[in-house]
Order: sequence, then C-alpha cells, then structure tokens
Amino acid sequence: ISSGGVFSIYEVVDPGVIAPNLLGYVQWIGSGTLTGMQVLGDLGYVTDSNDGLYVLDLTDKTMPVVIGHLLGTDCCHPMGVRVVGTVAFLSSSEGTGICSVDVSVGSAPVLIQKKQTAGGSCGRLAELSGMVFAACGADGLLFFDTADPAAMSILSLLPGTYLSTH
Repeated sequence: ISSGGVFSIYEVVDPGVIAPNLLGYVQWIGSGTLTGMQVLGDLGYVTDSNDGLYVLDLTDKTMPVVIGHLLGTDCCHPMGVRVVGTVAFLSSSEGTGICSVDVSVGSAPVLIQKKQTAGGSCGRLAELSGMVFAACGADGLLFFDTADPAAMSILSLLPGTYLSTH
C-alpha cells in the first residue's frame, strides 16, 4: 500500500477485520506518485509517475529495501506495471504506449523495447495467457503480443475510451 510518500506492507490476519497489522515500510524516494504495483514472491515492482520503475526486496517484510531502478526517462511517466516471468511491462501516460523491461536481475532492470501507440498514452495493464492488454484512453483497449518482449506488436484493439483494467 502506498500513501503520503510511504510504501507500507500490511499483514491481513483476518479478512473480516478492518485492522491489518503493519509489518514494515520504506520512505518513498521517488518524486512522483506511486501509480502501479505488483508483488511476486519476495520482490515488489512499483512504478512512480516521474521516476520510473523501482524493484523492492521484500524478503524481510519488516524492512523492505529498494534494490533496483529504471529511470522514468526510459519509459515516460509509467502508470502501471505487470510482470510476466522475467519481463516487466510498463504503461506510459506520455509519449510511449508500453515498455518491456528485463527484470531478470532485480538490482539492474534494463529497457528492452518501447512500443508506441497512436495516442501515445496508456493507463493500467493486465495480463492473461501471455498477452498483455492496456487501457489506452481514446485508442481503446489494446492487446499486445508479448511472446518476444523485444518485438512487441499490437494484436488487436477494442474501440472505445478505456482508462483502467482489472
């Protein structure tokens, strides 16, 4: 959970109780807004609207640590993240549709490709069966073939205006 410049980790012991236990937190070092997050095992992937992608080591839930960073200039103003295997896909709110990032070494994320969309702006991402889809505003809901992260292509689109996916 992110709020007020703090990335916090809570433990929900009983889903029926609205009082989760705070396990740990890290003061956020980014200059923007936390816009996306995914946790896989002991790693957290967090996008900051100004500063890009951060990779956090969550091995010790009481002391999360930032271990890697991809600059926001590499994928302009990321709005969401979805990790599939060793590749993180970032949506962009400015200039780029989505980016693929090699996160096989969490401490050193590397940009693989930027895939431009007509409007150049995408919001939230989702993944299903190896395909990533993104809500790209007036461009519609775009479906990306991500089998080769270095050569992503748009498979199809669902016309309309979409701001979010779930």
